[in-house]
Amino acid sequence: MTGNPRLAEGLAEYLSAVRGTPGGPLETARLLADRNAHRIAYPMPMGMTVANSFVVRAGDEVPVRIYRPAGEGVLPAIVYFHGGGFTTGSIETYQPLAMALAEATSAVVISVQYTRLPEATPRAIVEQCYDALAWTARMARALAIDPERIAVAGDSAGAFLAVQVAILARDRGGPKLVCQLLAYGVFDVDEDRAAYAAVRDPVLTLPLIRAVIAAYRSADVRDPAPFEVPLRSDLGSLPPAILLEAEYDAMVDEGREFVERLRAAGVHAKFRVAPNMCHGFLRAVRFSAPARAEMRWLGDAFRTLTLSRNQTVALKTEDPAFQAGRELRRQMFGDASIERLDNADDFNEPLENYVTSAVFGETWTRPGLTLRERCLITVAISAALNRQIPLKRMVKCAITNGATKEDIRETLLQTTMYIGVAGGVESWALAAEALKEIDAY
Repeated sequence: MTGNPRLAEGLAEYLSAVRGTPGGPLETARLLADRNAHRIAYPMPMGMTVANSFVVRAGDEVPVRIYRPAGEGVLPAIVYFHGGGFTTGSIETYQPLAMALAEATSAVVISVQYTRLPEATPRAIVEQCYDALAWTARMARALAIDPERIAVAGDSAGAFLAVQVAILARDRGGPKLVCQLLAYGVFDVDEDRAAYAAVRDPVLTLPLIRAVIAAYRSADVRDPAPFEVPLRSDLGSLPPAILLEAEYDAMVDEGREFVERLRAAGVHAKFRVAPNMCHGFLRAVRFSAPARAEMRWLGDAFRTLTLSRNQTVALKTEDPAFQAGRELRRQMFGDASIERLDNADDFNEPLENYVTSAVFGETWTRPGLTLRERCLITVAISAALNRQIPLKRMVKCAITNGATKEDIRETLLQTTMYIGVAGGVESWALAAEALKEIDAY
């Protein structure tokens, strides 16, 4: 495939702001990136606080930067490992991503300044990152976080580190993780992958990929790591994963492979490819509305997975909207579907379905609406939430209760137009399928 990719709005401006002078010493490149980090600074969200601290280890300290979003009480926590090909990147240059992540997830984000290559080795970096996770769990009270809702996150090389830390947490008996958030991750270190040779990404080019792999292998020789790369690791019993990839990224294929490996190992994995995006796009949140929409997708997925058990029980037993939605679900899918949901005790797709049921139920209990209007609103909700089976059935229900084909067509078109990039390609494709369904009635 040839030609320049069509990048999402705002990415060209972001790339201009971060592009440095090639060919200089690594030490200088790191300094200049930190000094110029203000060029991509993300406005601090209202009510957010930022503090620096240190993870004390035997013989050294690991700097961390803590982002606490507005909100009272105990919050979830995300231990975040920045990207940069293991050799660059810092808590300074990745502040826009960490700050936006805290805002989108309503979680405390602990951004970790691990020692980079070539000064460290992969084994040493992973141990530092694991110690940062253990420190976060130990400091739960001081940080005002929920020790039962701690996640790991990383982008690019940081995603590699997040997976390795999740594996260590599993093998060492803790800390328990609620999920992994992984953005355009490095899941392999094989320079012969076919996708690398065909790369169109303006950020992660083939020479850069080769340099990253060479640096990793050179450092690993000094102190061989006891672990495999994520694509060749034992992934059984890992926490649920949320993966966000970029359409033009050379790593997108290994992201798909990693999702397949996770699912084959019985791990719940939510996966999305962001259209018209390049590697590293989540740092572009200041410049790009589509990048901000993708960050919101991450936040929504995280909140769904990390609702506390108490909240889940309350939703099942006390929320009138949910009860109405539950009855609607019984009518649409039968008793077996209700039984499956009632017996679910995980925070994965069953909980997403409960939330959807509550939204449906709120629509069907709102006073002053005709049956036709309720059906049309539920059609719109189904389209916005990418719920294919409810959408098809609600199209039929709306027509049965007096809505015209033109009513439904306008509802679907307006819904997909308003959700725009936030709904993504999936919602547009789903609405197109539903429009075809109309002609069947």
